[in-house]
Amino acid sequence: MGYRSSVYFVLPESQWEGLMAIGKSPGVGRTAVGETVEDWVDYDWVVEPDNLDYWQYSSSPPTPMHFGEIHGIKWYREPGGVVTAFENYLTKNVPHELWGMIIVGEEPQDTEFLGMPYEFDMLFERNVDMPGRPDAPKKEVEPKPIDPNLPIPINWLRSLLK
Repeated sequence: MGYRSSVYFVLPESQWEGLMAIGKSPGVGRTAVGETVEDWVDYDWVVEPDNLDYWQYSSSPPTPMHFGEIHGIKWYREPGGVVTAFENYLTKNVPHELWGMIIVGEEPQDTEFLGMPYEFDMLFERNVDMPGRPDAPKKEVEPKPIDPNLPIPINWLRSLLK
């Protein structure tokens, strides 16, 4: 992985607390600075089964899925570390078809796909938005209405505004 990474992941809501507990117990993914997975998560939310196409085709019973994001992390796999414990928790405790993770490093070749992220509509796209690009969507601006009580002829005023 690159120096700093962003990690995007999904797993069943019922497994979320177990993942967040990594690093809290001595000897279980504990680091010298006492970091936990819960400390790392920047954003998380739950998506109900009705809002995921995956459950239409799955033989597993539908369950709410918990999504999470971690940004600006050094994602290095070290024996006994939180990163290794994080990945081990997913691979050993969650069925393969019910979790997914995309790890995006600084370099394009530092992107990894683990589990089945694409099944839960997690799509990877690397792009750069540039201001003023000719093909960029234009911001819609509505003209302000002209006050009909102005003492100036309206058509003359409109011709100045063109």
